[in-house]
Amino acid sequence: MVRRTQVECYNPVLITQKNKSMINDIKGSLCSFELSELLKQKGFRCLTLTAYDTNKNLMTNNIQANNWTGWISAPTHDLAKEWIRVNFNIWIYVKKKWDDGNFVGYESIIELSDEVKKCSVFESPEQATEEALLFTTKNLLIKSESPVESSIKNIAPKLFTEEEVSKLLTTQKGNCYVAILSKTKDQELAKVAVMAPDPWNWNGREK
Repeated sequence: MVRRTQVECYNPVLITQKNKSMINDIKGSLCSFELSELLKQKGFRCLTLTAYDTNKNLMTNNIQANNWTGWISAPTHDLAKEWIRVNFNIWIYVKKKWDDGNFVGYESIIELSDEVKKCSVFESPEQATEEALLFTTKNLLIKSESPVESSIKNIAPKLFTEEEVSKLLTTQKGNCYVAILSKTKDQELAKVAVMAPDPWNWNGREK
């Protein structure tokens, strides 16, 4: 039988915290308008409690503003970091920076799958996080296409080279020749299709 005993360790820091009035009026730091706009462009569509309206005013609600025209969701830094981690496997965190035992500020770390990037040192953890998120969103994320963008891309006309257009025109004339000859059995009439003029302005042809 194992007897478990509870041991209280004397911890001056812990005792000090117990007697200290706790600060509970804490809110998560929000992404700036610039960062929020970049996140939207990269595909961020999470539900947020805050958003920037068409006049860049910060509004509070339970909304998914990135689906609204002109509105931009304003996530907290923590939510933005988590969205980037989940979707791009990029980890962002902030730590204190020390130089020869002296505290010099807050340094942001960006961990990718194959390398680690360190940003500059900043005066506050919020500023360090904002700058790391800005750098990551601008330089390390591949833009995610929205369903509308994807559909437009699929129906957009393909661009052909002159050589490809020439081959397509020749093939089309040949198909017309075969179709007319098969239908009418008139070789002379079928030849007319082959002699049909090219589209206007193709190879310098005028109207």
